[in-house]
Amino acid sequence: MTDQPAHPDAQKARSLVRQALRCLDTAEEKITLVLDEQRDPLGLEIGYLHLDQITARTEVTRKTIENTLSRLVKDGKVVRSAQASGEYGLPLPQSSEAGQTAEA
Repeated sequence: MTDQPAHPDAQKARSLVRQALRCLDTAEEKITLVLDEQRDPLGLEIGYLHLDQITARTEVTRKTIENTLSRLVKDGKVVRSAQASGEYGLPLPQSSEAGQTAEA
């Protein structure tokens, strides 16, 4: 079993993400991009990645990833998984429908 996606469009998307990572300057930008790739398109579930996967995909040192993730969690930009140790994801988007319904 390989880590490569089977579908050609998925391979192309991964290639584009790798190219984008090379252009980014900070660990925070790289982490956010990698976690955004895991995001549920419908916004119903948090797409978590393990610390090892984040480190491998961003190509940033483990210690830098750990420090940056700690800061991002404190700032509320990233959430930790309650079920699995060492897994992180982007928080679910805030629903704007609730505010629109209250105004109507």
